Amino acid sequence: DLRATAQGIRQRAEDYAHSIKAPIGTIALSLEPIKRSADTTDPRAARAITLIEMSLERMRALVNAAQRLDHNTADLIDAPRLPIDLGNVVGEVLLRHRQVIVQRGVEIEQRLEQDVRVMAGKGVLDVVVENVLDNALSFSPPGGRIALTLQRRWQEVVLRIEDEGPGIKPSDLDRVFDRYVSLRPEYTPRAES
Repeated sequence: DLRATAQGIRQRAEDYAHSIKAPIGTIALSLEPIKRSADTTDPRAARAITLIEMSLERMRALVNAAQRLDHNTADLIDAPRLPIDLGNVVGEVLLRHRQVIVQRGVEIEQRLEQDVRVMAGKGVLDVVVENVLDNALSFSPPGGRIALTLQRRWQEVVLRIEDEGPGIKPSDLDRVFDRYVSLRPEYTPRAES
């Protein structure tokens, strides 16, 4: 599925780039006879031609940047799979969050098996672990506890990050991964007395 998604992104990037580059090319070619017949002594005409040429260059640069971004996104989605030590990934993410952990007074309990390797794209697991840990830290009460467990189970690897936050109501579980849905409680300022 990831490979097909990445290929779809690459194909759309090429299609969009071609769809936009064709009119840009037409405008550039159409500008040539105008440049030849324009009165070069008229500063307004010269300025207009210069502005059109500069705008065309900016448009080409934007199309190329968008195309590169799509290709880079596809490469992240369908990154080459390498053996990654998941325990090291968890350790590095914890180090990056050290300051927040100390500030919130959260206790971190680690039960991480050693040398647990998974086949994954470089950097992808960092993002996943970081997002889940960020979430756990944001919902943990000050002085709370977060438990990280990493273990092998036959052909599977299980990473569990548990916090003491309020949890998710069973009625909201189906919506957790919907785009633009936040289940965070809304902040209501306390009335001053």
